[in-house]
Amino acid sequence: MGKFKKDFTAEDKEAYKEKLKNETKELTDKLEAGVESILNSDQYIEYLKFVSKFHNYSWTNNILIMLQNPEATLLAGYRTWQTKFNRQVKKGEKGIRIFAPAPIKVQRERETINENGENVTELVEGKVMKFKPTTVFDVSQTEGDPIPEGITINELTGEVENYEQIFEAIKKTAPCNVYFREKAEESKGAYYHTDKCIKLNPGMSQLQTIKTLVHETAHALLHDRDKGSLVEDVETEKISRSQREVEAESVAYIVANHFNLDTSDYSFGYVASWGSDIKLFKVALARIQKTACHIIEGIEKSLSDEKDEAVTDTAA
Repeated sequence: MGKFKKDFTAEDKEAYKEKLKNETKELTDKLEAGVESILNSDQYIEYLKFVSKFHNYSWTNNILIMLQNPEATLLAGYRTWQTKFNRQVKKGEKGIRIFAPAPIKVQRERETINENGENVTELVEGKVMKFKPTTVFDVSQTEGDPIPEGITINELTGEVENYEQIFEAIKKTAPCNVYFREKAEESKGAYYHTDKCIKLNPGMSQLQTIKTLVHETAHALLHDRDKGSLVEDVETEKISRSQREVEAESVAYIVANHFNLDTSDYSFGYVASWGSDIKLFKVALARIQKTACHIIEGIEKSLSDEKDEAVTDTAA
């Protein structure tokens, strides 16, 4: 898809481009309606659940997936299901339409100095990231070989019995030191901009400690007044306090839900703080998704490295 066959006529190419343009507009319109629906309804937590399952997907694709197949759990393209998983999409199944990266080569002029010390202009080749509609299918729409272990979402169940490993893994994703306070304060924890550290209340349950640490790590990654944000898109000082709290709490919810930790005490009634500002809401969704992805991948890498070390020690 996207590469023209040699026998394609100019008319064929134009028809393909027009089809692609129409499909892009249709998906974009669906996305806009989805954003408004999430902002103006009680669907926000459902959206966060999707990000917890598909944290590697953009916020835009998470909304599109949620709108088309709310029960989706594991996605891949038609050919990928065949070649990588030896599974076949069932006859009659309707695919999920999302946006896929489609970089294009471009040439730009660049000023430089040649070997004679003269200023010259040269053409350099680069890439511009574009996106085009593509189709994926959920595992429930396929049949064939069992899904290999490790492909599905990792779960940390029970009463956080591997608490120490999880706590240390989260600490490693934080861009600052983490301490426990000498005695409990009113807030469960806080990120201190001046001292560049996170401080947590002692004596909290293991589950609450982990949730609080993720929340404050999100603040440290997104809202530091000096270092700026993990996602360089807006000036940190221009973000309202209510938005900062929604962003941090949303990241914490996504991470907790991804690892199957209890999320029943999360509430997002104050999502309405964005009012009707769709543009600001979209920026926040991107920031939340990227930060949650960063933390989840950091935790999983740390736990995987620790598991590998344990296996090596046992073998030795």
